[in-house]
Amino acid sequence: MKTSLKTKEKTALAEFVSKVKRSLGKDLVSLHLFGSKARSASQKGSDVDVLVVVSRFSADIKNAVIDIAFDVNLKFDVYISPRVVPARIFSARVWRITPFVQNIRRESIPL
Repeated sequence: MKTSLKTKEKTALAEFVSKVKRSLGKDLVSLHLFGSKARSASQKGSDVDVLVVVSRFSADIKNAVIDIAFDVNLKFDVYISPRVVPARIFSARVWRITPFVQNIRRESIPL
């Protein structure tokens, strides 16, 4: 699928994905690019939205992902904006009907 990621955003995203996989290990379920970059509808200054799906949600996991994004953003001068969510939101009916989850299912690109 075509995205509107610039070269340095692709490089930064690859490093972010690698570091998140290494940091979270078995707690990581999947990673997805979503939002305007995934839809090829980004504008100047658009962030790189990344959904981080985890088997269990905790403040430690969320903070680890945010710290990785912060370091990568500084290194590459990009803005990766992670959203950390537990995997159960994709199976619970109350969450499946939300516009956010529906958009993720329709538009996201697995990383």
